[in-house]
Amino acid sequence: MNGPSQADRLNLEGYTNLEEWVTELDERVMKILRQRLTEKIEEWCKNMETLTRDPSAVAQVETVAGTTHELHIKNQVIYLDPPLEMAQAAWMKQLQRLMGVTCGQQRLKSARYEMTLQNGDQIEDSGTCSVLLSSLPESILERPFRLIQGKLKHVHGYVDRWLQMQALWDLEQDVVYGQLGDSLPKWSKILTEIKQSRATFDTSETQKDFGICVIAYANVQGKVAAKYDAWQRDILNRYGGKLAERMRDLNANVTKARQELERQTISGSSTAQAVTFITFVQDLKRKVHLWSPDVAALEEGQRTLEKQRYAFPDDWLHADRISGEWGAFHEILKRKDATIQEQIAGLRLKVAAEHKVVSEKISALQTEWETHKPIQGGIKPEAAINSIQTFETQVTKLNDNHELLRKAQDALNIAVSEDKRLQPVIAEIKDLRAVWIALSSVATQVNEVRDTLWNLVQPRKVRQTLDGIVSNMREMPSRMRQYAAYEYVSESLKSLQKVNTTIVELKGDAMRERHWRNLFQVLRVSHPYRESTLTLGQVLDLDLRANEKPIKAICEQARGERNLEDYLRTVKDFWTDYNLSLVQYQNKCRLIKGWDDLFSMCAEHLSW
Repeated sequence: MNGPSQADRLNLEGYTNLEEWVTELDERVMKILRQRLTEKIEEWCKNMETLTRDPSAVAQVETVAGTTHELHIKNQVIYLDPPLEMAQAAWMKQLQRLMGVTCGQQRLKSARYEMTLQNGDQIEDSGTCSVLLSSLPESILERPFRLIQGKLKHVHGYVDRWLQMQALWDLEQDVVYGQLGDSLPKWSKILTEIKQSRATFDTSETQKDFGICVIAYANVQGKVAAKYDAWQRDILNRYGGKLAERMRDLNANVTKARQELERQTISGSSTAQAVTFITFVQDLKRKVHLWSPDVAALEEGQRTLEKQRYAFPDDWLHADRISGEWGAFHEILKRKDATIQEQIAGLRLKVAAEHKVVSEKISALQTEWETHKPIQGGIKPEAAINSIQTFETQVTKLNDNHELLRKAQDALNIAVSEDKRLQPVIAEIKDLRAVWIALSSVATQVNEVRDTLWNLVQPRKVRQTLDGIVSNMREMPSRMRQYAAYEYVSESLKSLQKVNTTIVELKGDAMRERHWRNLFQVLRVSHPYRESTLTLGQVLDLDLRANEKPIKAICEQARGERNLEDYLRTVKDFWTDYNLSLVQYQNKCRLIKGWDDLFSMCAEHLSW
């Protein structure tokens, strides 16, 4: 019989002090069971730690049972079956079963009776030793759960490395190579990471044993390896191509710099050549700081390719050759720099003298610009633009010389003198160029109007064209409208608009060739009048505003003659078509009838 049944029997037999004795006995039993529960939990935790250190000891551990999970790939998607959450549930179930052996025991009670109801159902006391869990320290209860979470995290980390292989199918080449760009360190880093990551699947094993958990990857190992190799080959080949191109570029730059450095010398040079040489050496010294990391990076990159067993092409430029060229360039640069340091005193005097000459040239050019800059309105746009280009060439050359001297002063530790007198000239040249280019466009449009043959001129269209040109000029920036050239062209267009009424009169039907010849004779035009070649520009050159009176007089004469011609034509047409009224006279002849009307019409026509 078990303990609770014995307590029931003693209770029925009427033993005294039974309750105190059973309570004391229950406490002693609970203490023993608490100790055993603690030992079981610690034993389970010890077995978990043993399996973590030595997965092969799983056969020696009875309290912890392992689970097996397989990696599969379907439709280019990698997944784990069953998921690791199933392993976590199994470990928790094993732990609960272990604790349930102790916690499921019935507690001792002095007043427990077995009673049977009338329907035959049995009622049993549900008091068990599960209260032991609340009496245990939290550290003992938390330890197995921490071990489960730690183990699960460790296994998850390994499984995640396999699941990350999904990117081999998901990634787009353009996206990957776009992120890598032209950065050689990034390419080298990803190649190194690829090689390190191969340890996950590049093995003869087909599963990973974690003691209480086995991850089988035989189903995906071959496919992942094939896809991985394809990516690695492509990245390796692209990296090799980029490295080769960078090596050729660097070698070409270093070789070119070395050759130019060998050709240049400072002895017996003019001041300008000496300044050029100094600034050239200073620029190369700055480039050395930029090229030095590139040389080391290229050497490291070649070693990376060798480790990756890259098939070097026949025309490969090896890093040793670049290192040799780099050493020769560095040695020549040191010698040239030492030469500069030996002659630095004389060089400073040369730079000072050259600076004085350049300063005088700037003053002279500034004076010449103020005197001859094309701002007058009577200049043709083509001539103005050519003049501006000439000044711009001189200013640019002088500004470059000044900038070169400034660099030389900086290189020789001379106080740098900033001369900004050319800056306003450069700005004004830029503005004037824009003005004359805009005015050149206006002049082109005006010339197109002037070149129109007089026979094809329509005064209304001429006025519309001029109005459009004037409107476009008003939209020019205010900085352009402040120049005299703009004002001149604007006034010229307004003058053309004002003489449009005179053009309308000259374009009238009354003007005949004799009137044009008379007009040319009165105005003393040097070239003869030719109707077939006469243009609007030649008419405008007659100075219509100044010669307005004689022009209007000839136009009035032409209109009068046209009116007279029209009247004479009317009279002629009348008498040509006039029919006389005749009557018979004694059958001998015909007599004119209506003399009064005839004489009246004659008097009317003669009186005009």
